[in-house]
Amino acid sequence: MYYFDLYTTRECNLSCAYCAQDKTSKQKAEYNLYHLQRYISDFEGEKCIVFYGGEPLLNIDFIKDVISFFDSDNIKFGIQTNGILLSRLSLEELALFDMIMVSIDGYEVSNDKFRGHGTYRTIIDNVRKIKKMTKIYARLTISDAIEYVDYSVISLINCFDGIFWQTCDKDYSPDTYIDFSERYNEQTRRLIDFWYSGLKAGVAMSFPIFNLIYRDLSLNLKQEKVRCGANSTHFTIDVDGSIFPCVDSVFEQKYKIGHISECDSTRRHHNPTFCGACRRCAACAVRDICAGACWMDVNSLELGREYTHIKCSNIICIINHIESYVNRDNGRYISTISSDIRENGLFYEYCEEIP
Repeated sequence: MYYFDLYTTRECNLSCAYCAQDKTSKQKAEYNLYHLQRYISDFEGEKCIVFYGGEPLLNIDFIKDVISFFDSDNIKFGIQTNGILLSRLSLEELALFDMIMVSIDGYEVSNDKFRGHGTYRTIIDNVRKIKKMTKIYARLTISDAIEYVDYSVISLINCFDGIFWQTCDKDYSPDTYIDFSERYNEQTRRLIDFWYSGLKAGVAMSFPIFNLIYRDLSLNLKQEKVRCGANSTHFTIDVDGSIFPCVDSVFEQKYKIGHISECDSTRRHHNPTFCGACRRCAACAVRDICAGACWMDVNSLELGREYTHIKCSNIICIINHIESYVNRDNGRYISTISSDIRENGLFYEYCEEIP
């Protein structure tokens, strides 16, 4: 499956505390859809267009135009939204999406601290109204200000079909990051214990981060490229039609691949498999599972080595704890996990990154 994130707009109706984007920008997608079609059609295989932002629903006309334009092309559709404006879509329009990902940061107090008072209840109310229409997933941003990572994730299980999270690294200073890292490791271990208790009861909670690692360890599968798919199966189209390897790379012109009016599927940015910032990957015991984690981190020479060491420790902690269970049960629950991966395949492939 190939994924194409379309920046519909830079504008956003929220001002999340950790977000580095310019929320006041009025830039909206403006390019020839025939150029987009020609670029996408050059990829052989299944494809999914995911609307991104800013808040993509602030440019709802563009979304409708794209869906209508590609109606006969057998393309799947997804959207990443903050969930506040979901009511702008009719039930018929919502049914056109194969997956909806909603940004929400855990339980009410935690979420509203970052996203604004009252946003949690608005999001949950909107999600409950549309949950039967399509698959809907939660996407959390975990920062050093979230006190309980495990509770933040667990509190959303009954509201969403699956949960994915990433860590937010606004400050690259090890002095401010190390305390968060230690708490994060402790809490993710507790979260893994909770997830595994579900497996023993015959339930695979749809946590791509845990389930994919369990699968790969059990089946001895090795990752040859970064798990997020950036620059290989995932590409981002900026508001002006420029092409980048991932949604975060659009803010650095050095990562620009080309433009939809002139680019084909063979164009790629330089894509090393493992991390070049710290040179630790070569000797790392989990390198074939992690594969460098974030494409931006792998390609960045600006990350401090000490910071990278700390971040690597978070990934190693998750993999090692899951591996301890795999060694104990010899992959006994692989069929349960595989069934969940098949059922939510679009989400698993799209969110395949270790935080």
